[in-house]
Amino acid sequence: MYRLRLPLPCLALSALCLLVGASAHAQADVTIYDDALQNGWGDWGWTTTDYASTATVHTGTYSIAITPGGWEGAQMGHNWPAPFDSTGYGNLTFWINGGASGGQTLQVYAVLNYAGQAPVAIGPIVANTWQKITIPLASRGADNKTDITGIVI
Repeated sequence: MYRLRLPLPCLALSALCLLVGASAHAQADVTIYDDALQNGWGDWGWTTTDYASTATVHTGTYSIAITPGGWEGAQMGHNWPAPFDSTGYGNLTFWINGGASGGQTLQVYAVLNYAGQAPVAIGPIVANTWQKITIPLASRGADNKTDITGIVI
């Protein structure tokens, strides 16, 4: 699944995806990242990011290694051919690893029509351990929206 490696100074993300919701309009899972960005999602971040890191991998071949400074973030953007439609999707799910040091506290938020929404804090992230993170889209006001232009971590 989605890999994201994030140890501050570097951490990792793996297998990022929007998962099926429990609604009557539930959709098949949509992958944002699985060894590469997928399905119209691109790198819009403003920090040092390696989308092909082999240093710490949950599943597959690669993870996303992020080395953020203060107030920097990884953003996966979507606007081609149109913003992402979250109708029928319930959650954003990914695996995260705090790297050698761990202890990071992060914020995750959706971007609707290029405007950031209220964040959810996650962490502290455990050192050298993969943790599955699931964030309900409804808790961020991002469920059943036709104008999702990004996810920021």
